[in-house]
Amino acid sequence: MTAAVTSSTSRAPQVRVLVIDDQAAYRDAVTTVVDTESGFELVAALASASGVNQVIDDTRPDLVLLDVRMPDEDGAALAVELRRDHPSLTVLLMSVFSSDEIPCEVFAAGVQFVEKENFGAEILLRMRIEVERNRSVA
Repeated sequence: MTAAVTSSTSRAPQVRVLVIDDQAAYRDAVTTVVDTESGFELVAALASASGVNQVIDDTRPDLVLLDVRMPDEDGAALAVELRRDHPSLTVLLMSVFSSDEIPCEVFAAGVQFVEKENFGAEILLRMRIEVERNRSVA
């Protein structure tokens, strides 16, 4: 007689990710990390912040990976706005510059930060913790 084996592990929901970066090469690199990391789903990758609120309404991301400096938008100000309008949304600002250039009110709004050169699978996995925290608050 063989016993049926059932899995008692429950899978955490996929983390839905929106990437916004005007530099195509970096945007592609970030989307590759997201695509290859288990438990993450890329819902959109944008070259600009134009229409971002509609994209968020349409795709319902959990995590936004956002460039600080873009031609059409101040990423830091947009990050604060996104957190205000979507409190359960986790926002990670990314920049080639240090966090010293980011206004304090951005961090007070719950926005995370990473220097672009340090972004990778480990940072993405850390963002899962923030996503879970923000989901529990919503």
